[in-house]
Amino acid sequence: MEAEPKDPEMSGVESEAPSLDLRKAPAFTLRKAVEEDLPHMAVLSGAAGGKIVPGGGDFVLQAWPNWWKQDPRLHFNTFCFDGERPAGFVRVECYGKPQSPDSGWLEGLRVDPLSQGLGVMTKVIDACTTTLPSTVRSAIYLAVGSTNEKMVAISNKKYEFLGGMIMQGFNPQAETAGATNAVAASMHVRPLAEADLGAAWALLSSQPAHKAGQLLLPGRFYGFRAANFGALAEKIECGKAVGVFGSGDATPLLALVLAFDSGMEREENGQKVVIEIHTIVVSTRLEAATVGGVLLAFGRSRPTAAPSGANLRTLLSTGPFLPATADDPGSVDVDERLKQALALAGYSRPMASHLRVYRMPQPEGASSAPVESSRLMTIAVTSVAVGLLAVAAALASRRGR
Repeated sequence: MEAEPKDPEMSGVESEAPSLDLRKAPAFTLRKAVEEDLPHMAVLSGAAGGKIVPGGGDFVLQAWPNWWKQDPRLHFNTFCFDGERPAGFVRVECYGKPQSPDSGWLEGLRVDPLSQGLGVMTKVIDACTTTLPSTVRSAIYLAVGSTNEKMVAISNKKYEFLGGMIMQGFNPQAETAGATNAVAASMHVRPLAEADLGAAWALLSSQPAHKAGQLLLPGRFYGFRAANFGALAEKIECGKAVGVFGSGDATPLLALVLAFDSGMEREENGQKVVIEIHTIVVSTRLEAATVGGVLLAFGRSRPTAAPSGANLRTLLSTGPFLPATADDPGSVDVDERLKQALALAGYSRPMASHLRVYRMPQPEGASSAPVESSRLMTIAVTSVAVGLLAVAAALASRRGR
């Protein structure tokens, strides 16, 4: 039995920020990062003590070689230096068509602990934002693990909180009630086709969270993107959208299940395990018992082995959910209808923490011209996107069989 891992959701670097005299604060230079900056990234990662991912390692170092094979029109990387010393790094991934992307995701953020505490986080991120296409500057998202108290406090002040995403794991061996089995058996699950786009969009756009501007679609790994008609069409075209349909002549679409663009692979007990994470949108007209059948039908439709032969695990990222009370922002939990349905269908929540998703405001006076270099001071910045791969891996290890 493996030891219970520390919650990895955007845990970042836990180093204590040093006390620095602002009058002696160094000026930083900012430039576009290039593939040859890997040694600089290694120095920056090493300064954090190699504790960015539970068990050691850094997601950015692992992803670095592949990042430079991706479309540069959709990926933006900047480095900050204090003289020759690397002090910070930012990466934003954009979604949509390269000619006119519609949203961005803060995928990577690193700051040397020695450079923390000077209060210039906004300047660093804003400088990166000015390099992005103007079409995405008002729709840039980021996520912070609920246990990262320092970054949560900063994000709550600076950004718009859209809600908490709560992971749920499906157990195919769980005992389920006969009534739930019967409901699930009456439904059928299939990949969505272009002809289903209208019905899928009608279901998605009818959601209260979508009307409130809080609903997002899954992107790569554990990133999120804006929920619009074009994004949904892309998910269907790429084979990342599944529908759960009811019985009868009309066969209504009861639920829309969307997979993240990239699966996550890890090794467990000497065997490879592929982890697939999905989000789900369920018709608001359904009662908990029917939703339980929907969830069970979807869970049972998933294979238990990947094409490579590796074990396949299915997880649902449910939400976004807002706090139960305004005076307790940490009281984020699954709504009662879904909570009952998940229990009926054999899903369980592996850990008490959640992923807090935010939307960043567009910098005031942001210019449409890219910024290649500027001078700025640093601030206390905690890693935001470092735990994306580790989130699902740790969840899977807690359910390891």
